[in-house]
Amino acid sequence: MKIKFKKQDFYRCFEFPVRYYLDETRSKSNRTTGQQRGLGSVINDFFLGKLIEIGVARAIEESGEGKKCRLDFNIHKQGENHDNDPDILGVVETSGERKPRLFVEIKNVSENDRFIGLTAEQCNTMLESEIIGKDSSKLFIVYATVTSENKGRLCDVFGAYLKSEIKDGILDGFADVDEICLEIKSVISAKELMENCVRFNKGSLFYETEILGEEFLAKKAERIRSQKYLEKYVKESTLPIIMMNDYPEPREFGDFYLHGEVKLLVKKNDKSRRVYLDALSNGSITNHVLGEFKFKKGKMYELSFTTVGRNPVLSRNNIWVARRNLPNLVKDSVLERIRYIARNI
Repeated sequence: MKIKFKKQDFYRCFEFPVRYYLDETRSKSNRTTGQQRGLGSVINDFFLGKLIEIGVARAIEESGEGKKCRLDFNIHKQGENHDNDPDILGVVETSGERKPRLFVEIKNVSENDRFIGLTAEQCNTMLESEIIGKDSSKLFIVYATVTSENKGRLCDVFGAYLKSEIKDGILDGFADVDEICLEIKSVISAKELMENCVRFNKGSLFYETEILGEEFLAKKAERIRSQKYLEKYVKESTLPIIMMNDYPEPREFGDFYLHGEVKLLVKKNDKSRRVYLDALSNGSITNHVLGEFKFKKGKMYELSFTTVGRNPVLSRNNIWVARRNLPNLVKDSVLERIRYIARNI
């Protein structure tokens, strides 16, 4: 589901961090590192997130219910905590403005995000909201991103705004504001999240979710088969988890079941391992957290059980579901979900 932006949307997202930075009551330091932030850093912190909020609100408004959504563009007093307020603070109808009947949390998502969800603390706080009344089906998390219709130019929202205001060839590499649009990727309720989630607690590890790579070209597959690697045959059984690095295997995922017949080729180095799956039949690997991975007879793939990032140790308690498995957990389409929110908010 895609939504077009207006030029004034970009101005609102520029004006807000400027007002925030000029407000003498607001701290100029980063809450995580304590370092002082300049105007550019404050703009970077707010611009994209606010633009995505505007786009999601417009998607709800354009769903035909005649309602307008009020977002939070206020500069709050120092010491006030509004981090866990809903992103849609009010609903405007012909009779006036009222509080929303659904709690909508809007999040930016990128193609590299393996999981979606909330921190345990954030979820608990949101569920205490009077909007929800302990009913987790009234909390919806909307995941969206911005894309450009012009793939030849950089999709950077602040760069696009500067280009619209400053006529200088140095900005030609950025997309135009009218080429940038919002794409809503998924919508999940807190009820669905909590019923299907895996809890990755503080101190546990961040693991890759795409365990089966793209099929190799025939020449590369034959070259790998010709090497004297350790071989393991698996047929209609639990798949052994062979980590590529020295971190422990994931406990949170549970078992991986192999349907079909494969030969695993294990290449061992001093500090790492490479595992190749040589498919001896058509089949699949299934896991209740990550979903299904299909393979074809005669094809070879890399099997990647590994962690993500230089430091994969998690610093928070997280309630997550794997993005790749969302179609199995949420049956409604994005459009159906947005229409439901529009009717009931």
